Amino acid sequence: MAVATSVPPGERVLWRGGPEPSRAMRDWLLGDAVSLVVGGLWTVISIGFVAGMAGGSVLPWVLPFLIGVPLVAALLWLPFAALRVRRRAAATRYTLTERRLVTESPSGRTDLRLANLPDLRLVRKRDGSGAITFSPPAGAGPDRYLRRMSRLLMMREEPAELMSAVPAVQDVFDLMRSAQASSMGTASNAPGETSPDGPRMASGPRSPVVDEEGPVARLSFTESAASVPLWFGGAFLLAGLGVMALAVVGGLAGDGWPLLGLGGFFALIGGALVRGRLRSVRAQGRLRARGRRVTGRVVDVAATGVRANRQEQWVVRYAYEAVGRSHSGHSPPMPWARAAGYAAGDEITLLVDADDPSWSVIAGLEV
Repeated sequence: MAVATSVPPGERVLWRGGPEPSRAMRDWLLGDAVSLVVGGLWTVISIGFVAGMAGGSVLPWVLPFLIGVPLVAALLWLPFAALRVRRRAAATRYTLTERRLVTESPSGRTDLRLANLPDLRLVRKRDGSGAITFSPPAGAGPDRYLRRMSRLLMMREEPAELMSAVPAVQDVFDLMRSAQASSMGTASNAPGETSPDGPRMASGPRSPVVDEEGPVARLSFTESAASVPLWFGGAFLLAGLGVMALAVVGGLAGDGWPLLGLGGFFALIGGALVRGRLRSVRAQGRLRARGRRVTGRVVDVAATGVRANRQEQWVVRYAYEAVGRSHSGHSPPMPWARAAGYAAGDEITLLVDADDPSWSVIAGLEV
């Protein structure tokens, strides 16, 4: 039985629902599963052709076993994978409010503000079900310039899926567009749609425009290190110290000095990463234990260009007043999907250091 998703007090829920399990399973079978089978068969045919060209070698006898066994295993795995997709869809719930879309699934909970979702689009099936997609805003790294180049070359960008296998998806899409327009203080919308007969745009006023490129926040190395897991910096530090130890044990004559320098470089990087992470964790712990509560406002959600675990990190920037002075700050770096739960103008609760009001942290936001 699904548990109702919690939403902030005062926000009106417009729609609750989830993927239709049978439709989600069919979409998967007609998409990923077919691609897997066709790709596997094409690989077998291609390698078989190469094996035939090899003549009397042992290759034609070995290849059917090497290729056939994994392919048969993949085919036997398909029914179990399809049932897993169905169970996952049944356990996923969407809640659309006038300001946000909350998704609860086996992989966790996401809270995305509608004002942070550029290029909402509808992919509708003939039975009325379908998916809603969007293009996440470009960050501060190379992705920003690659997107600009793709637009100049008129290349189509693959969107990210926001909701899938939703029954009566047109009604949900219209609700989402209307809520997005209201939350941004703009007029009503005209949804972009991909129908079974091809792409089309509905008539009427244009949809609200969400900037496709996020603001940029430049962080110092120490601030950037706050996004790196402690174990990662520790691994660099230990590896560097280990290389230095080997260089010393092996003697510093000849090639020992370059090895010592390389180890020292890795140790310095690792030490800086560990120091930055510990500094952030300790500061957050101190503020949560003894910080004074102050109300602030979100300025924006900005990209940093820093990557951790192959994800660009974003920060929530905010402004507040404490001890009669204006201050500004930002959250620790985090993935976009987490930062997108905030939007410019949001009123937030901060914990501020009583001795140094320039130190602050968003209450309840642990990174």
